Amino acid sequence: MAKVLMSTWDGAGNFPPERALVRTLVGRGHQVHVLAHDVQRSAVLRDGAAFEPYADVVQIDSGAPGIDAKAFDEVFFAEGIGASLAGAIDRLEPDVLLVDEGLVTALGVAQRSGIPTVSLGSTLHSFIQGTPLQGPSEACRLMLKFGYREFEPADDVPRHAFYVGPLRPTEDEVTPWRRHWPRRPLVVASLSTSHQEQEAVLQRLCDVLGDMDVEALVTTGRGVDPAGLAAKENVIVLRHVAHEAVIGDTDLLITHAGHGTVMVGVTSGVPMLCLPMGRDQPLVAQRVADLGLGAVTDPNSSAEALETGIADLLSDKAVRHRSLAFSERLAGKTRPDYAADLVEGLLVQA
Repeated sequence: MAKVLMSTWDGAGNFPPERALVRTLVGRGHQVHVLAHDVQRSAVLRDGAAFEPYADVVQIDSGAPGIDAKAFDEVFFAEGIGASLAGAIDRLEPDVLLVDEGLVTALGVAQRSGIPTVSLGSTLHSFIQGTPLQGPSEACRLMLKFGYREFEPADDVPRHAFYVGPLRPTEDEVTPWRRHWPRRPLVVASLSTSHQEQEAVLQRLCDVLGDMDVEALVTTGRGVDPAGLAAKENVIVLRHVAHEAVIGDTDLLITHAGHGTVMVGVTSGVPMLCLPMGRDQPLVAQRVADLGLGAVTDPNSSAEALETGIADLLSDKAVRHRSLAFSERLAGKTRPDYAADLVEGLLVQA
């Protein structure tokens, strides 16, 4: 069995598919080490991998304010992250490296090591094209894309990039969501697990949904305290509910258009109202609209505009039909075993 070393970071949507790959590789008997930020330690250990802490770097917590301002200097181009990976390579002597595509400095260290390297991509390839992220990622022996080729707008994706679907970590148990008003449409609002100053938008959604004839679940993620939001009886506000527990009953998904959340929506055939707040979200949201799987609204829209957008999508049978039809095209294309097969293929070639 091989020794695998992954270098990742606490960037919210990037981590769940990487965890799913770790679990699959561990399940196949490989020894997996994950170099990550301190807040990721418990998740890494639950997945059966060995946690390797970054040394001499700014510790990132995506649930804390200011993550976007820190990402470039303290993560993507941080010399300390590259140095930590170099030290772990010397100490562990891994057979293969897995590196998040955002970690430019770490990708450079990986390529100079001569060890077969896989870049791990959790956004659209068209988002990284023309940016400093593109070259280091494409220079890797293999690129794993945690999404669907059918959703990707870029025409010129490298031949060594493989779409393995939006892998999700399988927790020991996903608690089923119990419907409170099963005869009403279910609306789920999920605006990122990381902090993006979304408190005002979440409160506006709570107010709007509270006045509509729906059952609503609003999740706040690590970045916002649910106790800080006021909601009526038909709006349940919680920090986290696994998407798998609720998406099967969902009639409308309101999302910041993070790639991971949108992949849940398209996989399940649920129409989406996208409220992009930054990062790759405007591009992902536009793709949702272009494919006819939902609509895009400014997150700073008025309560009246949000209510209109929600009501329109709930009553639009055509967008529901397109969403379900697109979902059917994706059946069987979420493949953690295929991703692991590709990683193991590098070991054969080495």
